[in-house]
Amino acid sequence: MALVLEWDFEQYQEDDLLIALHTRFVPCKLAYWINKVLGIRLERSLKDLYDQETATLFPLFSYEDEMSQWHLITNKVREKVAMGMFDQVEQQQLFIKELPKVDYLLRTNTKEKTLYCLSLLKEQSWIDFIYEIPLFPEEKVSNKEQKKLKEIKSKLIF
Repeated sequence: MALVLEWDFEQYQEDDLLIALHTRFVPCKLAYWINKVLGIRLERSLKDLYDQETATLFPLFSYEDEMSQWHLITNKVREKVAMGMFDQVEQQQLFIKELPKVDYLLRTNTKEKTLYCLSLLKEQSWIDFIYEIPLFPEEKVSNKEQKKLKEIKSKLIF
């Protein structure tokens, strides 16, 4: 049984940056290649992220040093669901339902270094698509987008 990570809603800062990744890699392979490209050491966390709505555990990889924190979060998990006594169906669960096409989320608190890392990751052929999610947009956004950002922030604060 995996340990469950408790949320702490007080720790979110404006310097935090969220990067959405689209790739076919499994989580451990993606963490390996990100480590190699960025020179960090993401490791599988002892605590998985637990979504109470779907009762699903999502793998989490973390790295911390004196200057920065990095978290690689799996947004999609396939689970086998019992459909009867003998039948099982594989079902996809999303950590952040507002981002159904995103496979992984990379969260960090060092914005200056992250912009350089974002450009390094964009050059990699094993990443299909990558972009920054502005959690603190500078321009005015619609109420619908504000609600979506609030949902995303509430899930990613730990």
